[in-house]
Amino acid sequence: MDLFVKNGNQIYKVNYICMCNECRKRGMPELELVDQEGNYVDYIKMSDLFNGKYELFQKNK
Repeated sequence: MDLFVKNGNQIYKVNYICMCNECRKRGMPELELVDQEGNYVDYIKMSDLFNGKYELFQKNK
């Protein structure tokens, strides 16, 4: 199962869910986003998924 994040008309794949020491201190992981070709795009905090800018969805292989 793959996770994707939609931001307007752009769709990014969640490549990695980070739980480094900083994320643990904050109590919230970050998501590494990549484009269709697998190129790094951005990291977003999980809290960003609840501000209305992003939409998380899954896609079964």
